[in-house]
Amino acid sequence: MRSAPLALYWKAIEALDRQDASAIRLLKAAAAGLSSQDNPEEFKAVNYHLGRILEDEGDMESSGKYYIEILAVDYLYKDVLARMERIQGEEE
Repeated sequence: MRSAPLALYWKAIEALDRQDASAIRLLKAAAAGLSSQDNPEEFKAVNYHLGRILEDEGDMESSGKYYIEILAVDYLYKDVLARMERIQGEEE
């Protein structure tokens, strides 16, 4: 049986596929319940999706917080380092 955060993660992925506005709420709920130790891949994926969505919306500060969560456990995950560097460059 799936844990509640993992179930929220999968619901959020389905909502993203449908471009449903509830995706952000579901992802945030999943992020709050996932641990990088217990579910490392889902933890990184949830934080990545949140970072990307918020970055696309122009909320660089919030997106950076999610990217930092990923970098703390996997410095080479996807393009997170490049995205974080770009965000930090824009803040200066």
